[in-house]
Amino acid sequence: MAYTRLTENKEGSPVVSKEYIQEDSSGFRGEAVDRLAKFEDVYDHLLISQENLSQKLEELQQQGKTQSHQFKETMGKKLMNSMIISLLESRGLR
Repeated sequence: MAYTRLTENKEGSPVVSKEYIQEDSSGFRGEAVDRLAKFEDVYDHLLISQENLSQKLEELQQQGKTQSHQFKETMGKKLMNSMIISLLESRGLR
């Protein structure tokens, strides 16, 4: 699947072509806005998932299951999410 970048750098600042964004009475719409909304949904999901995974790890630890497959799998998911969040945040995306 090909990726189409919606922004381009002009004079040191990102610009979105008018073909990807349209103004209406309630704000802005278009492909660029749709993509931003999807990004925000993914980021929100990652943050909520981190909280849930932390709770699950704490429960497993209290049950003495730190060597279990479930604990290790949950820890792997938490580390992967953490890496993605760190990557996004290192680019100023919060």
